[in-house]
Amino acid sequence: RPAERKSGDEAVAEFEMIEAHFGLLLGFAKDIKYGLRMYNARSETVASLPSFKSTWATARHCIVPCEAIYEQDWQRRAWATRFNAADGGTLAVAGIWQPWKSPGGQWIQSFALVSLSADDHRLKREYHRSDSKRGPEQQDKRMVVILPDDAI
Repeated sequence: RPAERKSGDEAVAEFEMIEAHFGLLLGFAKDIKYGLRMYNARSETVASLPSFKSTWATARHCIVPCEAIYEQDWQRRAWATRFNAADGGTLAVAGIWQPWKSPGGQWIQSFALVSLSADDHRLKREYHRSDSKRGPEQQDKRMVVILPDDAI
């Protein structure tokens, strides 16, 4: 609620924690399964792709608290590798959120994680298949954006 925060209203919390559906649900989605295809938003295109542009432009940014992140290690075979904070704390992953009204009239909050290229990251570039069969747009290595404490 950026506008309310700017108004000087001390009753408006700086942060609000809510439960949301993993996978961004757009207004035209017919059912909740649509979100299964919309769980990562590329940082390079989040402001310009029609699927994310409105959400980004209206500053529907969020922080997704994560105990750990799992990535498939394809160096030898598909093996899930767990990444967590060195101090055992919570990881703050950048995200975007969008409200969605179900066909039954229920409002559901949904979100997607923001990702960036991991091609140059010394560790994360070893994850995900380089010979992706999902098409050329999926061939680069990706990782979620983990926010440093001072960015929260």
